[in-house]
Amino acid sequence: MKKIYILTAFLWVVFSNFSFGQNTPTNCTAQFNITPTGNTVQCTPVMMDSLTAHYWSFGDGGSSSIKNPAHTYNVCGTYTIGHYTRQRNPNGVITCSDSAFVSVVIACNTSCNVHASFTSAIVNNQSNVFQFTNTSAAPPSPTPVYSIWNFGDGTPVVTGSGLTNPSHTYTTSGLFNVCLKVISGQTVAGMNCMDSICQTIQVQVPGTNTCNINPTFSIQPSPNQPNVIVFTNTTVQTVANPAISWSFGDSTTGSGNSITHTYNHAGTFSVCMHIAVSSTCIKDTCVTITVTMPTPPPPTPCTIAPGFSWSINQTQSNIITFTNTSTPINTAASVSWNFGDSTTGTGYIATHTYTHAGIYTVCMYVSNSNTCSAYLCQTVTVTLPTNNPCNIVAGFNFQNNPTGASSNTVYFNNQSTPLAATDSITWNFGDGTVSHDINPIHTYANAGTYNVCLVVRKNPTPTGAAPCVSYICHVVTITGSQPCTLASSFTWHRDSINYQTIHFYNTTYIQNTTAAIMWSFGDGTSSTVFSPVHQYSFPGHYYVCLRVQTSPNCVAYYCDSIIVGTPNTSSIPQCQLMPIPNPAHSQVSVNAYLAAAMPINVFVYNAQNVCVKRLTITGVAGNNTIALNVYNLVAGFYTIRLYYGNQFCFARFQKI
Repeated sequence: MKKIYILTAFLWVVFSNFSFGQNTPTNCTAQFNITPTGNTVQCTPVMMDSLTAHYWSFGDGGSSSIKNPAHTYNVCGTYTIGHYTRQRNPNGVITCSDSAFVSVVIACNTSCNVHASFTSAIVNNQSNVFQFTNTSAAPPSPTPVYSIWNFGDGTPVVTGSGLTNPSHTYTTSGLFNVCLKVISGQTVAGMNCMDSICQTIQVQVPGTNTCNINPTFSIQPSPNQPNVIVFTNTTVQTVANPAISWSFGDSTTGSGNSITHTYNHAGTFSVCMHIAVSSTCIKDTCVTITVTMPTPPPPTPCTIAPGFSWSINQTQSNIITFTNTSTPINTAASVSWNFGDSTTGTGYIATHTYTHAGIYTVCMYVSNSNTCSAYLCQTVTVTLPTNNPCNIVAGFNFQNNPTGASSNTVYFNNQSTPLAATDSITWNFGDGTVSHDINPIHTYANAGTYNVCLVVRKNPTPTGAAPCVSYICHVVTITGSQPCTLASSFTWHRDSINYQTIHFYNTTYIQNTTAAIMWSFGDGTSSTVFSPVHQYSFPGHYYVCLRVQTSPNCVAYYCDSIIVGTPNTSSIPQCQLMPIPNPAHSQVSVNAYLAAAMPINVFVYNAQNVCVKRLTITGVAGNNTIALNVYNLVAGFYTIRLYYGNQFCFARFQKI
């Protein structure tokens, strides 16, 4: 529906039956003031004496000869008011005259109160003869009103004065778009106002096929999902397969005799079925339905009562075993630990070796599901054994499978001395796999030359002492079905500008140009480029492995530890902290152990590696619990970074 305004012009009428001279003496000035109020203007002359004659012309054809008239305009617009004055002597001779002009704007009331509407009905059961009743709203008389009808069948448009009610006879059957346009005459604003409306009617010329279908359909919600509804056409029709389309009232549509629709939200919807038996027999029917959503099952109550106990090793007082005692007992629960010395662990039972004596806040985080979790922190006092010399020497020998069943299987014999049950053992087999067994048996997937290393660390490390570590490496050759002399190797260096960009150089001697290359950068990413350049997201220590394969049975591995970060990164030990709780909503805490009092610089980075929070606290000797307010952070993943002394630690948590 649209409304149109057409601006009309105003007419300025000059009255000429009152002549004046050109002089303008000061004793009969025609200057005047106006005071508009709505469409009425009050005129007040400067000269108010009884000797001066006044004549007024208001610009709309009206005039006055009184001294200070008030004039009302009937039509809005801009008008020029003219004021003429004169004085005569006793002999009737004009002694002075003057004229003055002021423009005035009469504001328009632009409201258009025309609203087009009509109804239609069949005349005397003749399905091709329609009576149209004009139900439009229009301004009252004397404003002129015009009705313009277009019956949509190509016949001439019918225009009439007033709200006309025509009848029309159609000569062909079908659907016709009937339009009515109502125009009011000039309003107070001096404009024309128009509104229009169109409706579709169905015409059936007698003697042709009649359209006597009565469209109906059934509605069947799903018993367990009331928002899933089956709509089925139940119309009794004369043809086997009418064209049926649906409008479900939620801006979606469908087609078919029976259709299932799923609503995404509850509410009231108007569902319409459109059935076409032929090109001239088309009908619609609509039904309003109320949709409800399935009732979600009640949430499982979270009844975790967190608890844990610990026991101290009889001979090594710095080795403590922590046991989850939370109720109800659930051995499948996810359990993680923060031992209070910037190290973490997992498992229902966790054993930890402390390297320093002190008082530590140990926290356990237990979770049965995404919505049921709890945590508990307790204070643990740790002492160190009185004597713990560093006298361990790593050593091992190896032998291929003595049975000859598979020449790719190697038996390793740990000969390190002295070796205690608390010492940690790490085997690196040179093919990207490791083991912590004392005497492992390892089967290589491919032939090749492998650099096998054994690292033994004596536990625990006394306070103030360097860790007691010993390692040894041997070259192991796996021949497979064919001799393989391939030996892989690489070098690397940091980029001179971006210290987190590492340049790797494959120094493997390869005669086969089709060799398969696979790099593992130690951060979860890989590459098949011969000598790649890799960008690390975070500084730290990474274990990089190069795998070279020249044939199905000839594979060589080479691994090395690299340091990513600034040129001084090699002197910055790193550690990973455990945030409590995780996920966190308003506050998250980490623990840092200091050998002496010193400042701790704390930074929080978002997933885009942008610093969103920073602070500096004064750390004390021993354990420090650092609590961070994260209430105002948006939901997402964050990294906490701590720098103190020559130490760099980090923790990752989720904000919910």
